[in-house]
Amino acid sequence: ILYIYHNDCPSLRSTFTLNADGKSAPLHVERLAPSWLEYLFAHRCKRDSSLSTLCEVEGCLHIKRKAFQCLQASSHDLFRMKYRVADIKLSGSYIFYGKGTNREREVVKAFVDASFHNHSAVFVDIDSIASSYSVTDPIEAADTCFDTSREIAIIRNADSLLWDRGRAVAKVLEKKMGQKEPPMLVFHATRAEIERLETAFPTLFAYIPDENRIEFETLTADDAIRGIERALHDLDLRLSSNAARFVRQGIEPRPAAAPRSPVETARGAASPPPTPS
Repeated sequence: ILYIYHNDCPSLRSTFTLNADGKSAPLHVERLAPSWLEYLFAHRCKRDSSLSTLCEVEGCLHIKRKAFQCLQASSHDLFRMKYRVADIKLSGSYIFYGKGTNREREVVKAFVDASFHNHSAVFVDIDSIASSYSVTDPIEAADTCFDTSREIAIIRNADSLLWDRGRAVAKVLEKKMGQKEPPMLVFHATRAEIERLETAFPTLFAYIPDENRIEFETLTADDAIRGIERALHDLDLRLSSNAARFVRQGIEPRPAAAPRSPVETARGAASPPPTPS
């Protein structure tokens, strides 16, 4: 979908397909009316810098789609508020399966900023709460950290919940997640780490719905090339077609060699070794 703006206001909506060669084929163009819900959605997309930040990230298609769904739901709630209809409550807690890298952490932060405008994202380090010598009561510290409905807690070092003092923090989270206004928790770790936590605290993780569990996708060759091109553009440089080809060859898996027939295998084994010169 492509939104076309005039004087910073949504004007047209165009749908198109994009093939593997990067060529597009337009399907349909229609004018957006100010009374439409999609007009409000497109208007928010234009003004939302955090959404632009997320869209500039290479790959992560599932995460971007989920952010657009959250933004659509938020726009829908504004529409319902206009007509004095109760808004739709969606879970703000998520699990992101990945490798735990800094790049992934930045993507998670961009997702939260783009998806929840009325909340602020904060990083909460479970290790600091559970093991710091300055924290005499981890239960009291956890109760303070997760005591606001206007913050979304991005959990770091979640495996510390498995420690003795960390288990006390987990019990606080379980209690708070069962309240009428539960906190919003975002877990980002490897799948193995999340599975260990789910085994230890099934009640806590049962509050996170399946549709809010997102896997980081492996970068494709096209994603990597676009990232390199963007980095070079900032340096007033350009990636040549030959260089792009070498990048693609280094990333894309090479086709496996065709298996040799029994006759070829026997013929190769029967051939004499080469005579040394």
